[in-house]
Amino acid sequence: MNRHLLIVVVLLAGCAPELPPAREQDVLDALVRQVVVPMGNVATVSRASDCRRTKAAVPPEAWVAFLAANGSDAAGLDLAAYSRKLLLDDSGASPGVIRVRRRLPVVALSRIGIAGDDALMCIEVFGAEDRGYYLQFHRERTGRWTPRAEFAAWSEAPEAWELAPEELPDGGVYEQ
Repeated sequence: MNRHLLIVVVLLAGCAPELPPAREQDVLDALVRQVVVPMGNVATVSRASDCRRTKAAVPPEAWVAFLAANGSDAAGLDLAAYSRKLLLDDSGASPGVIRVRRRLPVVALSRIGIAGDDALMCIEVFGAEDRGYYLQFHRERTGRWTPRAEFAAWSEAPEAWELAPEELPDGGVYEQ
């Protein structure tokens, strides 16, 4: 009986349909649904990014694909289809300027580099603390893209003028 079950499992695994070539749009759909929308009320922009040329310990093939997708002539992602889900800013201003104008954190999405069933992008968050991180997605056998790993790319402490005043133990207020 166990032998027959093993044969059936092997046959089913061998009959799994081959997935179509990976598309940036499929990864973007998963990124918006699983990562950006849960962030809440943030302004979203897209721009080519090299995450300040910081190479974290990312898979080499995905790194090469990421750099190719974010070349100097690359445009940002087309986010128009997500305008009902995201607060988009297509002004072309820098994330720092957008943050001040809108008084909201800004999330900048890079182009997506795809290497086989792995995808790599940079997400830069400009808020109380500015930081960038790589997010690696992996395509499952079902064709669904899921986040696999996050790698720190860069971070900066907030500027003194961005910090909220702090209450001291004696009740006074300390402002930098």
